[in-house]
Amino acid sequence: MDLVNKASSRKYGCRPKGITNRMSRLADLLSAIQEMTETEFTGHIKINFSQGGIGRIEKYEEILRNAQNSE
Repeated sequence: MDLVNKASSRKYGCRPKGITNRMSRLADLLSAIQEMTETEFTGHIKINFSQGGIGRIEKYEEILRNAQNSE
């Protein structure tokens, strides 16, 4: 399960709090970003922070149809 689905599947208020959980979520976010760069992700990511923690993550992918034809 990728990070975006993992974060959005939790109900509001049920997320465990604390510095350990924040650090693990940031580590998960960094590994997801690294994975997307390795798979040549085209698009953008919107990360909302709430009171010092990650509130919501949205991922927008763009499909490049002419990328293969231009080379």
